[in-house]
Amino acid sequence: MHDVLPLGCLTAGTAGEIAEIIGRSDHVHRLREMGLASGVRVEVVQSGSPCIIRVNGHRLCFRDCETMGVLVRTAGATCVETAPVAAPTAVGY
Repeated sequence: MHDVLPLGCLTAGTAGEIAEIIGRSDHVHRLREMGLASGVRVEVVQSGSPCIIRVNGHRLCFRDCETMGVLVRTAGATCVETAPVAAPTAVGY
């Protein structure tokens, strides 16, 4: 059975396939430019904030709030407890 969880909830060493990216269109577009898209395999290198993932042979680093809209299909993973993070009103790049 595969569970779908936000990327920011996964523990280090967990791998899965991106099921969907949700959020503001500009934020979703930016993540897709970085190589994150449905069907792409990702692995969490470091959980928490910053969250470091491996995708397509590259390591990417995100704040917790940036990973909550990336939904990942995993095999039986559970969500780790993280401190509440306020949703950003604007993301500067």
